[in-house]
Amino acid sequence: MIQMETMVNIADNSGAKLGKVIHHWRKPQSSSIVRISCKIRANSKTTSKASKSSGTSSGSTGTSSLRTKTAVDSDASTLALALVVRENRSTVRLNGLRTRFFDNAVVLLDAASVHDISNSSIKGTRIFGPVTCALRKSSSLAGSALKILSLAGGVV
Repeated sequence: MIQMETMVNIADNSGAKLGKVIHHWRKPQSSSIVRISCKIRANSKTTSKASKSSGTSSGSTGTSSLRTKTAVDSDASTLALALVVRENRSTVRLNGLRTRFFDNAVVLLDAASVHDISNSSIKGTRIFGPVTCALRKSSSLAGSALKILSLAGGVV
């Protein structure tokens, strides 16, 4: 179940790994649960690995040692529009089949404004993991949903 303040995985190669749900555009607005193919605003966190190497020498023995440090120093967070593609909660289809994923995952969208979500495209060029075929039925995301379905590893 995805609701406000839920941590979600980001399923594309846009550079972000985790995100937090901040707002959703689901009608009715009083419903706090977000379902598959809903549009959300997420606080995406990107992680960049910086590797530093510094050489130190000890004067008494004349030997030098090279020390390498790898650290995850910078955690930048940005607001982004996203589309829910996987949900941990089980959903029942009309034919009686139940589907459930291991994680909650979203795909980041590249939209000029919040009101122009229907004409948005995805930021990444690959999508990791399976997505559900319920994206095909979403009428508000005709172009984006078909692109997500074609780039995904599997459609369940």
